[in-house]
Amino acid sequence: MILAGMTREDGFSQYLKVYFEKELQGIGQVMVCGYIGEGASMSIESHWTPPFLQDNVGDASYTSKLSDIAQATTGSTAKAEWNSIMNWDGIEPPQFTMPVYLKAFRDPVTEVEDAIKYLQMMQAPELNEALPLGRIPETVIVDIGRRVKLPNMQIQNIEVPLDSPKSVEGHRTELTLQLTLQAKQMLNQSEIPNIYIR
Repeated sequence: MILAGMTREDGFSQYLKVYFEKELQGIGQVMVCGYIGEGASMSIESHWTPPFLQDNVGDASYTSKLSDIAQATTGSTAKAEWNSIMNWDGIEPPQFTMPVYLKAFRDPVTEVEDAIKYLQMMQAPELNEALPLGRIPETVIVDIGRRVKLPNMQIQNIEVPLDSPKSVEGHRTELTLQLTLQAKQMLNQSEIPNIYIR
């Protein structure tokens, strides 16, 4: 396995690091390790809508107009508490906002440059020039602090700063990547305990 980014020799706990693992075509299994940056977060969004919000008792176009007139003149409404009942419409796959801090202690190429390169390769597809049937980006295994692990993550965005400090050879020595990741599919209630490692 090819390792890029931070190493065990940096003296920092593995619980402060995030690991990305994937098999890259023509290269093999690759693992990128970085520090979990400030502001890292996980979100799971459910969708709820109030389908009865605009309904009135005995609602029809003419009746609705009469109800509007009655409300305007009397201050009373044909709405009821049931108008606010929310219906569940679905749930999004887990999404992560993940700042990843990289710093070169010994070798800026393997600790910073290669880490950026491999993460971008993990995000990218492999398409043919003219013919269809290219390869979409495969999912990535993401291990956050050795306590949260998801095997089917998609890297949606990688933001790389261009103004980071550089070595005398021009290699970047320290920077924070901004990653956005989302699981390939939603998690059922029974599956959520499986992503947490005790």
